[in-house]
Amino acid sequence: MTNLNDIKFVRTRKRYHSDDDRCVYQSVWNFSPDGINTETYVVSAVVSSDCGDLCETFVFRSGDENGDDFYGGEVFTSHRYLARQDEHRRLLWIYLDTCDHEQREEMRENLEKFEDYISSD
Repeated sequence: MTNLNDIKFVRTRKRYHSDDDRCVYQSVWNFSPDGINTETYVVSAVVSSDCGDLCETFVFRSGDENGDDFYGGEVFTSHRYLARQDEHRRLLWIYLDTCDHEQREEMRENLEKFEDYISSD
């Protein structure tokens, strides 16, 4: 079972998309399942800047410890907009608790294969 205290906050950022009038609030988290190796996750909450609709929150696996290079494949999603840092941490904890390390590693490998496949076309 994943301990909530094992999930460490890295940073937050807020991005605005002028094309479709959406705002993305992201938080970056580190998690060490074995106390040695670190996994990094980005939690992205998407909301319409105008009326607060488009309420979705996504969890992505990151390729770097700063959360800049995260995998495009969706890992986990919630249909609620989670705007607070503690809500992001809780959503990530739920994801980590439902998947063990092997499942997450397999998902990461599958996403890498998929990204290689679509970039080779």
